Amino acid sequence: MHKMRESNMEFSDNIESLSFEKALRTLEDIVARISSGDCELDEMIKIYEIGIKYLDQCKKKLAEAETKVQIIGKDLPQSLQTEDTDGL
Repeated sequence: MHKMRESNMEFSDNIESLSFEKALRTLEDIVARISSGDCELDEMIKIYEIGIKYLDQCKKKLAEAETKVQIIGKDLPQSLQTEDTDGL
C-alpha cells in the first residue's frame, strides 16, 4: 500500500480499501492533530480535507454493515428480530 505524508502523518492513498477500524484510527489521529493546535492553518485545512475522506469511508463501512445485519435479521423469526434502531 502506498502512503502519502502530510505534516508528519501518513495517509493511505487507497482509503476505499481500508477497514472501518483503520479508517477510524486515522480519523481519530487527524482530529487529535487538528485539535492540538500544533499546525498552521494551511496544514490544518489540508489535514481536514483528508479527514473528510476517512470519515466518508467510515460512513460507507457502517452502512454496509447495517445492510448486512438487516439482511441477516430479515430471516429471523419475528420474536427474535430487534426493534428498529434508526433513532440511535
